[in-house]
Amino acid sequence: MRRRVVCLTVTALLAALGVVLLWVGSLFEIMDLTTVFVVSLLSLFVLLELGAGWAVLLWAVTSTLSLLLLHNKFCALEYALFGGVYPLVKYYAERLPRLFAWIVKIAGFNLLFGAVIGLMIRFFGVEDLTLPVVGRLGTGAYIALAFVLGNLCFLIYDWLLTRFRPLYMERLHPRVSRFLDRR
Repeated sequence: MRRRVVCLTVTALLAALGVVLLWVGSLFEIMDLTTVFVVSLLSLFVLLELGAGWAVLLWAVTSTLSLLLLHNKFCALEYALFGGVYPLVKYYAERLPRLFAWIVKIAGFNLLFGAVIGLMIRFFGVEDLTLPVVGRLGTGAYIALAFVLGNLCFLIYDWLLTRFRPLYMERLHPRVSRFLDRR
């Protein structure tokens, strides 16, 4: 019973922290991807310490609250459709053989990223975009550029998550697990 109360308390506190961080990211739009990455680390933490069920609960609560409370929905949408889900996808995909794991991860990213881009175009009405370096882009060129840059960012994000996990398990896990397992 006590373990479930601790898990629920930690998940609720991290959900509140996640919503606050996403709020900061929505205030400063240049920080939206950074805050989504940081909040996804919270999902990875819960997954490693408490289990997949609690990580799904954290994702659901943080996504719902941020979509309801934030004035700039794009940051919340990025988290709900990608940042909160991807640590779970990565965790389970990496149990597959390496080639299949990469296929699942890249396909999963492109499907989730496509949903974000589609919803953004549908609700925010991106017709064309003018960029300082390349000039004016139509919707098709914008989508192609977004997918190229998005896949590049995804590879960096995946690499950072891969590096974070052993670092966390080696340095912080012994302390955190002692705290969470106190009787």
